[in-house]
Amino acid sequence: MGTWISAPRVGRSRVAQVGVEHNQGPNALQRLREAGLELPEGWVKRQDHAKHGVVVEIGGDVELAAVVGWLVEAVTILTSDIAVGDRFDAHVFRSV
Repeated sequence: MGTWISAPRVGRSRVAQVGVEHNQGPNALQRLREAGLELPEGWVKRQDHAKHGVVVEIGGDVELAAVVGWLVEAVTILTSDIAVGDRFDAHVFRSV
């Protein structure tokens, strides 16, 4: 499962993050690099844990398509042992 938490529009110091829950054990970011998927410039690893997944801060101005593209590719690579087909479902949750 991939998640994306956007940064607040104003007033808070939290930054945007993406996360990938997977079953690949430790060092998932290394597996992504070996598969040809690097962290984009300005993105920073915050967590790469066997049980809690990968969490990465998104740095700088990044296009929506770049974030979604990286996230879908990461999920695809890290779940390659699970038959998921060629479709993804997206759910958007907004705080009120």
